[in-house]
Amino acid sequence: NLTAEEAAAFRAYWYPEWDQPYFEKLCDLFQVPKATRLRKMSKGERRKYEIAAALAPHPKLLLLDEPSSGLDPFAWKMMIEVLRECLQTEDTTIVLSTHIIDEVKRLADYVMLIHHGKWMGMAEKDSLLDNWKEVWAGCPEADLEELPNIVQTQQESHGVTRVVTTSCRELEQILYDSGINVLKTRALELDEILTLWVQGYKPAGVQEGEEQTHGTIKTS
Repeated sequence: NLTAEEAAAFRAYWYPEWDQPYFEKLCDLFQVPKATRLRKMSKGERRKYEIAAALAPHPKLLLLDEPSSGLDPFAWKMMIEVLRECLQTEDTTIVLSTHIIDEVKRLADYVMLIHHGKWMGMAEKDSLLDNWKEVWAGCPEADLEELPNIVQTQQESHGVTRVVTTSCRELEQILYDSGINVLKTRALELDEILTLWVQGYKPAGVQEGEEQTHGTIKTS
């Protein structure tokens, strides 16, 4: 079984762009025991070696499957910073498969959701965070239930209705045009958005083969 140094030398033979100083820098950062045989490493040490070795050839496409598995919180933070630096300074596309919401929030530009093996769709992460919101409006619940892109409605006290929407800007425009006050809004957290998405509430927007609809509110 090879040591980390020997395994790196083997990989370098197959990758003309292999950057040995960069590999050693990452190993030092992650405190990888380079003289230790891979099979003798802990799960976390082996994971840190694999991250360093994957980045050393400056890949154009990097596929990562649960890369933080086995990492302690300090190593996890370093991994996030290294991957963010790679995205900012390298011509690299990273496809990341993960169950860790914070990794998606920190690294992703686009979210592709798969639930129980079923493809649920893809959306731009910033668009999700900008549009999926909780809105409190000064009107009865019945006035809002039939509007497009509404996930939940709940009548609260004093004629205030709480609404969860997948398209906050569109809802605010409809409310403004109808003379209804928006009292406050709250952006949903990414885990809340993904939970609703899994439940069948898709991100707002025109899908292929579908027509976009606009809502109005009739007030007395």
